[in-house]
Amino acid sequence: MIMNKEVFDCAIIGGGPAGMMAAIQLKRSGKSVILFEKNELGGLLRNANWVENYLGFPEGITGGELVKHFIEHLQSHNVLVEKQFVTEIRKNETLELVTKDAVCQAKSVILATGTNPRKLNLPGEETTNRLFYERVHFFQSPIYKDLKKVIIIGGGDVGFDSALNLKSHGIEPVILTRGNICCLPLLKERAEKENIEFHENIHFQEIQDNNDTISVICEKENFIGDAVLVTIGRNPAVIEINNLRETDGIFFTGDMKNGIKRHVQIATGDALTTALTVIEFLK
Repeated sequence: MIMNKEVFDCAIIGGGPAGMMAAIQLKRSGKSVILFEKNELGGLLRNANWVENYLGFPEGITGGELVKHFIEHLQSHNVLVEKQFVTEIRKNETLELVTKDAVCQAKSVILATGTNPRKLNLPGEETTNRLFYERVHFFQSPIYKDLKKVIIIGGGDVGFDSALNLKSHGIEPVILTRGNICCLPLLKERAEKENIEFHENIHFQEIQDNNDTISVICEKENFIGDAVLVTIGRNPAVIEINNLRETDGIFFTGDMKNGIKRHVQIATGDALTTALTVIEFLK
């Protein structure tokens, strides 16, 4: 089934900051655009407790509030948003984006699919409902209101930002990391000021669900909490593109191509550049 007889100038996959920025620039340039996002608009930015380095907000702003501003901006340009998962892109007379129920046609495609969280690959990890990888899912979980102690696995910026957020809500966080702490010094200083407990060079062995608690079994010590939040990094989210390249009209932008440089400013700036490249391609 063809979703729409219209052939869009550009189809964008991913509704995070990069996807929204690309859509806005393309619409401003008079291009027809459709944006696919299987979840809520905003991407990883929805997870951010506090954004302190986004230009124009000198006092800082929560990730959720910044997402609201982005969505309002997107809506002001009447961008068509489809809440569907694109499983494949193939080339026929046009580029065809395949979803569960339909096929969408476009002259170009921007992949702003972001990233997926890395897993621990430990026994017991897949059989508990007390372990989370995304902060949004964690805060939306039915068990969140009953949490008193949370074990955070990962000693980077996201782990410490999450710990500070939990602490501000009266929840005791404990940070565990395989190596050394690698967050921004100011985050570590804030955590120390809040007396947040953290342990380095931990050798994880197993996750155990104890029904009303969860245990992280380690080589020398075990840690018990009400939930576990895993923040050990992310990998690019990919879909099947059948070896299509930029010459075919396929473009990549945002976190999926920028590795560990996952900052909203980088994502939006990169997306703006990508949108301008697509506009040149469409000529």
